Amino acid sequence: MFIPDPGTADSPLTSTASGSAATSPAVTVAVSHFCGQELRLELVAPNGAVYPLKAATTGVCTSYQCGSYTAAGVSSPAAGTWRLRATDTRSWNFGSVNGWSIAL
Repeated sequence: MFIPDPGTADSPLTSTASGSAATSPAVTVAVSHFCGQELRLELVAPNGAVYPLKAATTGVCTSYQCGSYTAAGVSSPAAGTWRLRATDTRSWNFGSVNGWSIAL
């Protein structure tokens, strides 16, 4: 999924798990971006709550390929559509969401 430059892309993942999600689920992402410092990643729960995974920063650009994160303080049912929100915060670079997973 292409990440607009600048802009946001939401990559959905549907879960049929029962009960509540873990309060600190592990999220693994495969996101390619020319300038990782411009990339912000967030987890959006089925109930609409947004949990930060990776903040955008400033500095010299280095490429970003993948990462593993923990979403803290999650309070949501496990079932439903989860979204990885990838935001390119500045222009002149590009990226794509190539896949991701969550351990609920």
